[in-house]
Amino acid sequence: MILKEHFETIGQKLFRYRSYLPLLFILFILFAVDDMQRLHFSTLNHLVEWLSLAFIVAGLLVRIITVGQAAKGTSGRNTKNQVAKALNTTGFYSVVRHPLYLGNFLIFFGCILLLQVPWLAFLSVTTFWLYYERIMVAEEAYLITNYAESYLQWAENTPAFVPNFKNWQKSEIPFSTKKAIRGEYTTLMATILTANVLILIEDSLRKHEIYFRPNWLYFLAISIFVYLVIRLLKKKTSLLTN
Repeated sequence: MILKEHFETIGQKLFRYRSYLPLLFILFILFAVDDMQRLHFSTLNHLVEWLSLAFIVAGLLVRIITVGQAAKGTSGRNTKNQVAKALNTTGFYSVVRHPLYLGNFLIFFGCILLLQVPWLAFLSVTTFWLYYERIMVAEEAYLITNYAESYLQWAENTPAFVPNFKNWQKSEIPFSTKKAIRGEYTTLMATILTANVLILIEDSLRKHEIYFRPNWLYFLAISIFVYLVIRLLKKKTSLLTN
């Protein structure tokens, strides 16, 4: 089996479990406990924390905008098989071929950066790339099979992962708030929960006692309430249906 075919095969398998990548880092975080215990907060540490949150917010915005402007039957949360009923080439897809994975990276990196352990951040970036590179290879093979020349022409001028905003083209599809909420409320809740847990771990190790930041705790409580309301509306009503 040539390397490209090997990447495609592995990528198809990893595609099914791409949502569970952060769980791999539980073990790495355990190894980083000593480094976090030695952390003493300073102005620089606070700046890094704000930078982490900026990465997270940027990643969420990329995902929300992408999903809200994507064609029907694309940019979904499917896990068993690749699904792309249309080829998205405008909006965020005009500047990068895999905007959802770019969003995932920004969120993932921002969360890891909250712990402020340099080697853990480096390991996170490396692991993310090795994992998602194979998924992207498999995804592109699927799109080439289905869209052939039209995909190749678009891909030739559109970078795979690092966006080129000079290529920006306004989305052909109007932004749908309902679709964005319906598709991304789970991602938003998971991100908020993860950030809260990581902040709790960091603060507790630094203070040598279980410590919850009151403002983060209030924000988490409100977020859970909003999440449950959206989930109820999605399951029991048609309010979030276009």
